[in-house]
Amino acid sequence: MKKEILAFVILFACVYTAHADTIYKKNGEKIEGTITGAVIEGQIGIKTSNDMFFVEQADISKIVMSKKEPEIKPDWNVIIAITGFCFLSFLLVMAGRSI
Repeated sequence: MKKEILAFVILFACVYTAHADTIYKKNGEKIEGTITGAVIEGQIGIKTSNDMFFVEQADISKIVMSKKEPEIKPDWNVIIAITGFCFLSFLLVMAGRSI
């Protein structure tokens, strides 16, 4: 049981860190977090788990962006059509019972 829990924790840690953006600075420092997209006076914002950093663009050697999954938005036309179909089916069944 302990091995399964340990494996789960390690897997979760690997997956969690795999979705972070990384800024590599010219001095060798590495900052992992989520880039906010804010560019203020030549600085790029990155939010880590603890803090918010602003890094000078001149100090950055490279930026590695994580692959973010596209946000799934519901197709309301399909949802309304299915709901209408279910309601119509319910009405037909109820009307058939009363005959």
